[in-house]
Amino acid sequence: MSVAQMGLMYGLATFVFLFSGMPIAFALGSVAVIFMYFFMPAPQLSIIAETIF
Repeated sequence: MSVAQMGLMYGLATFVFLFSGMPIAFALGSVAVIFMYFFMPAPQLSIIAETIF
């Protein structure tokens, strides 16, 4: 999958979440975590919790 395709999927998912009535911060954060879960290696996902804390 190319970078352009991933960018379009990310943008489309973000708009879907925004038009569903979700606040902007939660929509962006949710889509980012979902994409990280599917497209990043599993060990790097633990960094999310460490960074937020």
